[in-house]
Amino acid sequence: MYAGVMNGKIYIWGCGLEVDIPRTGEVFDPTLNSWSELQHPTLDIPPYLELHAVWEEQNRFLFQSTETKDLYVYDAEQDSWALYDSSYGRRRNKAAVVGEIMYVFHKGEVHAYDLDKRKWFKKAVANLRNQGCLPPAHGPLSEEGTLLHLGNGRLCLIWDQDVGDLKYVHCIKFAVCKERYVHRVALVACAVSSSVFYIKGDRILQSCLAL
Repeated sequence: MYAGVMNGKIYIWGCGLEVDIPRTGEVFDPTLNSWSELQHPTLDIPPYLELHAVWEEQNRFLFQSTETKDLYVYDAEQDSWALYDSSYGRRRNKAAVVGEIMYVFHKGEVHAYDLDKRKWFKKAVANLRNQGCLPPAHGPLSEEGTLLHLGNGRLCLIWDQDVGDLKYVHCIKFAVCKERYVHRVALVACAVSSSVFYIKGDRILQSCLAL
């Protein structure tokens, strides 16, 4: 089950474990204290999708398939589904959208995808690795990282690691600046700051985010 917030309303999607069970979705309006059913996809969408990012400026939710390289979009205003990019690739972590760019942590780096051009920037966001802010570039932690948009263009990358009976939760805050060259645009992290929180017990990262 996946949930996201758009314009003060809570959207929730779930799907059956069998392919022939339709994907279902509902929206809760706190003002009216009521639930409404969302439209089922009318196009041929794979049965298993993951909520990838919330695109607030366009009133859209972005979903990726767990089985293909497709990226799908749900338009909350139109209550409709569409295929957005058939060659997006597989990025299992949650992404964050700032303006027309979606950022996602993948293989030890923060990568950027241009939502208008529907293509990836060729290079990852620079100036994070050399400040020692990212998880190790290799190993299981290289795939662990959740990006959040804090507002005003600021992002936060959160990742955690277990050290004995403690969980270290790393929070790296940064903005992304554009450096323009003759034939390309480079994305560079600026105003970088980092913090580490120590949590004792079995509380997982998602629980920490809810605090």
